[in-house]
Amino acid sequence: MTINIKIECLPENCISIEDSFEFPEDIQTVKKLAEITEWGWCTVCVIASIGDLEARECLGGCSFRSEQDFKDSGYYADMVQSATEQLKGKVAYIIDTVKELKPIS
Repeated sequence: MTINIKIECLPENCISIEDSFEFPEDIQTVKKLAEITEWGWCTVCVIASIGDLEARECLGGCSFRSEQDFKDSGYYADMVQSATEQLKGKVAYIIDTVKELKPIS
Protein backbone atom coordinates (compact mmCIF):
# COMPACT_ATOMS: atom_id res chain seq x y z
CA MET A 1 0.00 0.00 0.00
CA THR A 2 1.22 3.49 -0.82
CA ILE A 3 1.29 6.48 1.50
CA ASN A 4 -0.14 9.51 -0.27
CA ILE A 5 1.42 12.92 0.36
CA LYS A 6 -0.55 16.14 -0.09
CA ILE A 7 0.40 19.77 0.55
CA GLU A 8 -2.00 22.43 1.80
CA CYS A 9 -1.17 26.14 1.67
CA LEU A 10 -3.38 28.00 4.14
CA PRO A 11 -3.60 31.72 4.94
CA GLU A 12 -1.40 32.69 7.89
CA ASN A 13 -3.77 34.22 10.43
CA CYS A 14 -1.87 33.73 13.69
CA ILE A 15 1.48 35.40 13.08
CA SER A 16 1.96 38.82 11.55
CA ILE A 17 4.69 39.55 9.05
CA GLU A 18 5.83 42.48 11.20
CA ASP A 19 6.27 40.22 14.25
CA SER A 20 8.22 37.67 12.25
CA PHE A 21 10.91 39.81 10.64
CA GLU A 22 13.33 42.27 12.16
CA PHE A 23 14.32 44.38 9.18
CA PRO A 24 11.91 46.68 7.29
CA GLU A 25 13.32 45.48 3.95
CA ASP A 26 12.39 41.89 4.80
CA ILE A 27 8.91 42.92 5.91
CA GLN A 28 8.31 44.79 2.64
CA THR A 29 9.64 41.91 0.55
CA VAL A 30 7.33 39.37 2.23
CA LYS A 31 4.34 41.73 2.00
CA LYS A 32 4.92 42.16 -1.74
CA LEU A 33 5.31 38.41 -2.18
CA ALA A 34 2.09 37.82 -0.23
CA GLU A 35 0.25 40.10 -2.67
CA ILE A 36 1.47 38.01 -5.61
CA THR A 37 1.04 34.46 -4.32
CA GLU A 38 -0.73 32.60 -1.54
CA TRP A 39 2.66 31.07 -0.74
CA GLY A 40 4.05 34.53 0.13
CA TRP A 41 2.74 34.41 3.71
CA CYS A 42 1.13 31.19 4.80
CA THR A 43 0.87 28.11 6.95
CA VAL A 44 1.94 24.98 5.10
CA CYS A 45 0.63 21.53 6.01
CA VAL A 46 1.98 18.25 4.67
CA ILE A 47 -0.56 15.45 4.95
CA ALA A 48 0.38 11.79 4.79
CA SER A 49 -2.57 9.45 4.26
CA ILE A 50 -3.64 5.89 3.63
CA GLY A 51 -7.30 5.78 2.68
CA ASP A 52 -9.19 7.92 5.21
CA LEU A 53 -6.45 7.72 7.84
CA GLU A 54 -4.16 10.74 7.85
CA ALA A 55 -1.49 12.58 9.78
CA ARG A 56 -0.38 16.15 9.22
CA GLU A 57 2.63 18.25 9.96
CA CYS A 58 2.08 22.03 9.77
CA LEU A 59 4.40 25.02 9.86
CA GLY A 60 3.21 28.59 10.20
CA GLY A 61 4.86 31.88 9.37
CA CYS A 62 6.13 30.64 6.01
CA SER A 63 7.15 32.68 3.00
CA PHE A 64 7.85 30.96 -0.30
CA ARG A 65 7.67 31.99 -3.93
CA SER A 66 5.66 28.91 -4.92
CA GLU A 67 4.79 25.32 -4.02
CA GLN A 68 7.95 24.23 -5.84
CA ASP A 69 10.00 26.69 -3.79
CA PHE A 70 8.57 25.04 -0.66
CA LYS A 71 9.29 21.54 -2.04
CA ASP A 72 12.88 22.56 -2.78
CA SER A 73 13.34 23.79 0.80
CA GLY A 74 14.61 21.54 3.57
CA TYR A 75 11.27 21.92 5.33
CA TYR A 76 9.37 19.77 2.85
CA ALA A 77 11.46 16.61 3.28
CA ASP A 78 11.45 16.98 7.07
CA MET A 79 7.69 17.50 7.15
CA VAL A 80 7.04 14.51 4.86
CA GLN A 81 9.15 12.35 7.15
CA SER A 82 7.38 13.61 10.28
CA ALA A 83 3.87 13.19 8.85
CA THR A 84 4.76 9.72 7.56
CA GLU A 85 6.12 8.64 10.95
CA GLN A 86 2.97 9.97 12.66
CA LEU A 87 0.83 8.02 10.21
CA LYS A 88 2.82 4.82 10.78
CA GLY A 89 2.34 5.33 14.52
CA LYS A 90 -1.42 5.59 14.04
CA VAL A 91 -1.44 2.43 11.91
CA ALA A 92 0.60 0.55 14.53
CA TYR A 93 -1.78 1.69 17.27
CA ILE A 94 -4.80 0.48 15.29
CA ILE A 95 -3.17 -2.88 14.60
CA ASP A 96 -2.26 -3.35 18.26
CA THR A 97 -5.78 -2.35 19.35
CA VAL A 98 -7.43 -4.73 16.89
CA LYS A 99 -5.21 -7.60 18.09
CA GLU A 100 -6.47 -7.05 21.63
CA LEU A 101 -10.16 -6.99 20.71
CA LYS A 102 -12.22 -9.80 22.13
CA PRO A 103 -15.73 -10.76 21.08
CA ILE A 104 -18.58 -9.86 23.42
CA SER A 105 -20.19 -13.00 24.70
